[in-house]
Order: sequence, then structure tokens, then C-alpha cells
Amino acid sequence: MIIKLFEEFTYTGVQDHFGLGIKFTDALQQSYLELKNNPNISWAVFDIDNDNFIANSDNYDQNVEGGSVPKVIAGACALHKNGGDFDSTHDMWKLQKLLVNSNNEMWPPIQKLAGGGDSVNEWSNRMGWDNMKPSTNSRLINAKGMSYFWRDTLNKKYKGAEIIETLSYGCETGTYRIRKYLPKEIKVGHKTGTMVTQATQLARNDSGWIITLDGRRIGITVLTQYFGKSGEEKIAIMAGGLYREYCLNNNHTKHETTQQRDSTLKYWQPKSGVVFLPTEGKGVPQEESINSFLGFGKENYPWVGLPDGVKKDTTKPLQYVTLIPGGGDTFENLLDKVNSGKFDSLRPNTIIFVLWNSRRNETAIQADLKDIMKYLNVSKINSISNQDLNKVKQLLK
Repeated sequence: MIIKLFEEFTYTGVQDHFGLGIKFTDALQQSYLELKNNPNISWAVFDIDNDNFIANSDNYDQNVEGGSVPKVIAGACALHKNGGDFDSTHDMWKLQKLLVNSNNEMWPPIQKLAGGGDSVNEWSNRMGWDNMKPSTNSRLINAKGMSYFWRDTLNKKYKGAEIIETLSYGCETGTYRIRKYLPKEIKVGHKTGTMVTQATQLARNDSGWIITLDGRRIGITVLTQYFGKSGEEKIAIMAGGLYREYCLNNNHTKHETTQQRDSTLKYWQPKSGVVFLPTEGKGVPQEESINSFLGFGKENYPWVGLPDGVKKDTTKPLQYVTLIPGGGDTFENLLDKVNSGKFDSLRPNTIIFVLWNSRRNETAIQADLKDIMKYLNVSKINSISNQDLNKVKQLLK
């Protein structure tokens, strides 16, 4: 069902968003330096791939008025509680309206699907998101907890996380906040929030993540209180400055060496399943990825390079094939078959996707292909040829 609903709501016009590319001047840089330590701004820059804070304000763990930002947690809780999807496309439409358009009328019904406000708060706490209270009755969030939320969303630590990720890339509100001073090539997923209260005057917030030009996933959260309408520009300045100070990889060049690409790939987390790439050398799994895979979370299993002794075939165009668990082939069984050596005749020029389960998520596969093309510096990857597909079918028997 998740595939059916996923296709239906993405068909309604959810589009990925990127930075606006507005010039970040020297004057804006000076403003950023002055704002960094303002006590009415809390912020965090989080390395999602390596699970650590790159930098943060002193007050990054203090709860503040979140406005509409907590809607994304209510949506995540509702999806998780319902097994990662909903029983009706109408409920999925409500979720899209809630997160993409920030429609306030959709918040109560989505929170109801999550089991109510107390359930949202309790689930957020159980997930370890730093004691935030994101229900409609409280709307309390902090930069630290939101960083953890996006980490667990992108690493698929709860059911339905891939839907939250997709909708967050399409967020239509707060265009001139985090996105304003980021380069046009930087993909942004986020959720904004605005709330007028007697205590905070006009609180404006933006929380999400970016994907850098070299494929790193970095969370950026900026929360402001007491600034009124000027808070929007302050968020934009903070995000622009944080990106330039903490997110640029100054050692990264457009034309990477194989060694540099392998270093990046080592921490790449595919979205679709386990991916076998025709590159020399093997990916080095992080310890937490290995433990997560052996315990319960297959979503963190890394990519795997060519086996020892098998070299990339540069004479043939790259192609890919997806292996889908089903029938007598479980996920683990397919991994064993690929690792057994049966596929060595194909692997030098073939990318092999071993999907987590029988629910084929074409969006995740295509996202991984885009990452691979960027990492390997290629412009095209073909579907597997009919001749090789027949060979694969024989090898799977």
C-alpha cells in the first residue's frame, strides 16, 4: 500500500527544493558573526552521516516556541503508529497538506492518527529527541532534538520515514529562510514555523538539512524568538553563515580522485537497500552500521564494493539491476547469493540493488542512482540489458 499511496501523493505536485543562490555579501557575513552568539537565537549544525554536532549555540538544548515545526513530528508519529502508511489516500493527502503547505487544519486529524498529543510527546521522548514536547498543546522544540529527529528520519529509524523525507524536500513555506543564501545546487529538506505569542512576540523557525555538493547530509536548525518579522532574515543570514563556516568541504574539488570518492562513499547510506557498486575496493562500514544491521536496523547497512580480485570494466557502460525479496528469496538470502561469487561475471559494470523487502520504492532507487552518478562522475546508468537480465534470473535459481 505504501507504494500506491506514495505515488498518488507525489503525483500532486510535490517538488524538491534547493537554495535560492542569493549572494551572501561581506555585510551579511558580518551580520552573521554578530548574530551567532545572540541569546534569542538557538542553532545547531549536525553531521548526519557521522552522528555528531559540528557546531551549536550554547542554548541549543533549550525548548522554545516551535510554531509549525512540530507538525513534522506529529506526521512522523502518525506514520509510524500506522505501520509506515495510512489506510486511505485522503489521510495521506492531509499529511501532504500539513507538511508541504503547513495547513493548520490538518494538524489535529494527523495528530489523532498518531494517538493524540500525549502520544506524540511520549513517542518523541522515547526516540531520544531531547525531551521536546511537539504536540499541538505545547509546540516546544529545541535545536538539539530537531537535529536528532532529522538524523533518524534520513536514516529511516522509524516506519514511514522515507515519506517524511520526501515531503520535507517539498516544503513550500519559509522560502526566504534557510534556503535564501544557499547555493542553487544545494538540496534542502526542512519544516518552518511561525507563532505569535505574548511571550515571544513573533517566533520564526526553520529546521531541516541540506545535501552538500559532495553528498554529505548536514542538519541545520535555526530557531528565533522576540525579533518579530525580522526573524525571517536573521534565519536566512544564520543559515548562510553556518553553511559557509561549517558545511563547506574546502578539500573537495569538482574533479575528485578515486581515493577521494572512496572516502566519501565509505559513509554513504543508500536509501533503497544494500548497493553493490562496480568500484575498486570495498566500503568500510561504521561500527554502528554493523551493529544496527546485525541487531534490527537493516536500513544502515552500507554499500559494498567489488570483491577482491574483481576489477571495474571500463569498456562497458554502467547498468543496474534490482533484486527484490520474495518467494523463496529473503533479503539475507539475496545478499548471500550476491556475495557467493555467482555474480562476478556481471559485477564489473553492473550496480546491484538488494532491496530491503518486496515493496519496491522506485523513488529511493532513483535517488541512490543520482548519488552514484555524482560519486562516480558519470552522466548515465542504463537499466540492465535483456541478455544480462536472463543471466541474473538463471543465477537466482
